[in-house]
Amino acid sequence: MLIGDISELVRQLQDYRQKAGLSQGDIAWKLGFALPTVSRWERGICTPDLRAVGAIVDFLRRADSHDEKALIRGGADGA
Repeated sequence: MLIGDISELVRQLQDYRQKAGLSQGDIAWKLGFALPTVSRWERGICTPDLRAVGAIVDFLRRADSHDEKALIRGGADGA
């Protein structure tokens, strides 16, 4: 994945978060990262590492098929 691709992935995460009415803290909690980390990604101060990219991709894939509030709560499947 190129840096431009990672920036696009972060933009997609931010767009999703805003459309769903979720906070950076909600996303940080679900992805397993600290809120300041998510904030730095969104502001372009740093880019997600490989583990974070995997978590973001997984989250966005599941977001396509689940209610976003269920994703934050852990969903019916405990994810």
